[in-house]
Amino acid sequence: MQQHYHVIYEGQIGKLKSDLTPRLEWMKGELEKAKRETLSVSITASSGQLDAGEFWHEGEFDLKVVFKNISKTRSPEIDNISITASNGWKLYAGGKECVSEKGEEGVKKFFVPVPNPRLAPGALSQLDVTFKKTFWSKWTGEEKKGVYKAKGPLILEVATAEGIIPFGFDLDVQFDEVPF
Repeated sequence: MQQHYHVIYEGQIGKLKSDLTPRLEWMKGELEKAKRETLSVSITASSGQLDAGEFWHEGEFDLKVVFKNISKTRSPEIDNISITASNGWKLYAGGKECVSEKGEEGVKKFFVPVPNPRLAPGALSQLDVTFKKTFWSKWTGEEKKGVYKAKGPLILEVATAEGIIPFGFDLDVQFDEVPF
C-alpha cells in the first residue's frame, strides 16, 4: 500500500478537491515537461590553435555538439540550429561558412545545417563546427600577444515545430602557438 497514492478525505468532497488539486497540477506539469524535454545536448570545445603570422594572428577551435533524444518517442523535426556568439567570429560547418545575422550589440547569430532532422528514441546525432577569429593584424593598431583567450557564454538554440529549445555553454578556450 505504500507505493500507491491515497487521499483521506473524510467523506467531504471539498477536502478531496483541496487535497487532489495540487497533486493533479504537479502531474500535469510533469507531463508537459516530458513533452517539452525531448533533446539533451552535450557540448565540448577543443583546445585553441593559433596561427601566428607576420601580419596577423588567427585562432581556431572546434566545437562538438552531440544531440540525444531523451524521450520515448521520435523527436519533433528540427527546423534549424543557431549558435549565438560574440562578433568577430566566423563559423564553419562541413567546410562551408555558416550564414549569420547581427543580433544585439556585439553579438552574432549563426545558422548551422541540421545533421539529422529527426531522432529515434535514444538516438544520437553529432554536429561539428569550427570557429575562427582574427585576434590581431598589423593594420588594426592593437597589441600583438603570444596567447589569446575566448571566454564567455555560447547559446545554442534548436528550433522545432514545438518551439525553440535553448542550451547554454560556458566557453573557455586558450589560443597559443604550437612551438614546433
